[in-house]
Amino acid sequence: DENIPDNALRVYVMELGGRFGWDVSYTPVNDALEKAREMNADVIIVKCNADWKQLEGFAEEKADDQGEFEEYSIAEAIHPAFTSEMRAKWEKQPQVVFWVERAMSGMAFLPLVKNDIYFTSDGRMGGVGGLDELFGSMGDEVVRDKQKSLREAYVKGMAIEGGHDPKIVEAMIKKSYVLSYRIENGKPVYLVGEEPGWILLTDDGQDERADTNSDLVRGLGNDSLTLTSDLAYKLQISKGTADSLDDLLFQMGIEDRAHVLDDKDEDGETDAARRELDSWSTGIERAAQKLRRLQFDLGNVQERQMRNDPDGSKARNAARAQRTRIINEAIALLNKYGEVLDPGQQFRVQLELQRQQIENEKRLERTRGGGGG
Repeated sequence: DENIPDNALRVYVMELGGRFGWDVSYTPVNDALEKAREMNADVIIVKCNADWKQLEGFAEEKADDQGEFEEYSIAEAIHPAFTSEMRAKWEKQPQVVFWVERAMSGMAFLPLVKNDIYFTSDGRMGGVGGLDELFGSMGDEVVRDKQKSLREAYVKGMAIEGGHDPKIVEAMIKKSYVLSYRIENGKPVYLVGEEPGWILLTDDGQDERADTNSDLVRGLGNDSLTLTSDLAYKLQISKGTADSLDDLLFQMGIEDRAHVLDDKDEDGETDAARRELDSWSTGIERAAQKLRRLQFDLGNVQERQMRNDPDGSKARNAARAQRTRIINEAIALLNKYGEVLDPGQQFRVQLELQRQQIENEKRLERTRGGGGG
């Protein structure tokens, strides 16, 4: 990268692969974008290729109705890294381009925060799952409706921020939503409902209109919207279709000026971005394993008899110190990986309560004269 021509566009390429909400979450994405800022990238290409397989190691993918709408919260957490935080941190704003291969379930919302979206020829974006069915019949209906409305407003806002019609998002998230379109003066126009002369995008999924298992497996369902490369291009959500980085740079019209940063292995991806994302994936796997071991160890701490300990206070305090050390080690892991391993912070709260209980026990024993420490 030392001899880049002055008129070259510095292109930073990162691929968001693996499991959305595990391998792909706020911290690794933000760290990869920080590397792009350090390298003075002019263009950031974000390839969305989340794991959408039924089983690890097999080629069969999930059906469109197997997505989880609540994964939107992962996109909600990542979203500022590409928008408000980027505006605050970058002196010169880069062009951010999303390149969609598999942006399913919660990842489907992420590309919509930007206007520059491209697809691979077999690219798909959707499979969100039904907002209508969220919460089932639990709790108060008014509260349920309010929670759904808040979620709907947020994901629609992401689309509006990227310059996309929020009706597309509503068709993605609601099986009851009926949406049609037609092209007028070269641009798509949408109709809520269906009428002759309009092309139906999604129906209401009721009775005989409900998608069959065969439809879902073949990606032909229309109860909720999943965008293919052809449909996304017709609706002008996608600006083009590209199956290689060279094709994408050509579609963008920058193939003659583009210099892909830090691509020593020439695989079409910036090595620094790959390192950041891989480091997170490796670290979180190890952290998950270690937390399970620490939980086991914490539950199996025992007081062991000690010499010159007639009242057992030394043994008790030694066990308390061991439990405290384990708790502190677990909390340190949650400080780094809690966004994935403990998103609601229930485990952290439990650990902190246990630590406080240990301190209370020590204080009470000192007060009663049952030993020091």
